[in-house]
Amino acid sequence: MSAPLHVLAHAAVLPAAPASPADLSGLERFEQPRSLRRVDHFCRLALLAAHNCLERAGGAPCEPDALGLVLATGYGPVRTSFDFSDSMQDFGPDLASPTAFSTSVHNIAASVISLRLGLTGPVHTLAQGESSLAGALHVARAWLASGRVERVLLGAVDEYVPFLEQLLSFAPQSSPPCAEGALFLLLGREGGFARLPGWGMGFGAAPSPPPGCRALREGNEGVGPYPLAAHPAGPVFALNRALEELRGAPGLRETLRCERLFSRDGWSHVHAQRA
Repeated sequence: MSAPLHVLAHAAVLPAAPASPADLSGLERFEQPRSLRRVDHFCRLALLAAHNCLERAGGAPCEPDALGLVLATGYGPVRTSFDFSDSMQDFGPDLASPTAFSTSVHNIAASVISLRLGLTGPVHTLAQGESSLAGALHVARAWLASGRVERVLLGAVDEYVPFLEQLLSFAPQSSPPCAEGALFLLLGREGGFARLPGWGMGFGAAPSPPPGCRALREGNEGVGPYPLAAHPAGPVFALNRALEELRGAPGLRETLRCERLFSRDGWSHVHAQRA
């Protein structure tokens, strides 16, 4: 069995309500407002959470080339993607907006973070829908197990736009409404306040939680930070809640299972435990 990932620090940037944008005013503590003029909402959301996470960790945990960055996103920068699509329809491919195109690619947030933080280690973005978080955890574990990096800064970020909600309403099966948010974890091979011993994803009936495991099911009424809302990249909100519980209650010894059930008869989960 592979060694678990250890959580050294975490931070989230969340909205006050599912169908509303997150408050990004705290970003000015880390970045000059003038330098953010061309940085879109999606990248600001990720950048603020990354800054907050490293601040909680007490600063850079290692040399820039020994810190890997992996980012998970369900839909990517949908605002600028729609802007670029609109410019293509309005002006044709020869006159489409180059600015909108440059910020519409899914790895733009990871690029912005690595440049702003001066990271020179490996950088990777996964955009695999609801399984993106699980995929990013696999990448982080592989990097740490191989010795490629000493630490991994792992983030999950998605943004909300009303038009995306309209598109998802045409899905053949209902799914929880999307909410935007960013969660970043600083991961290592040992230490920290929590560990992630395992995660999984699949289709069909989700496996039952093991004995002594309490489930936090994202997107269900009364469970998670936003009842009836879910993060597009996987059980991000449930994982954030689990880490907050573990961080605030050193005596908590039960396993917290962060679950997300998908509209296409799929599931994803992450287990979190006290280190």
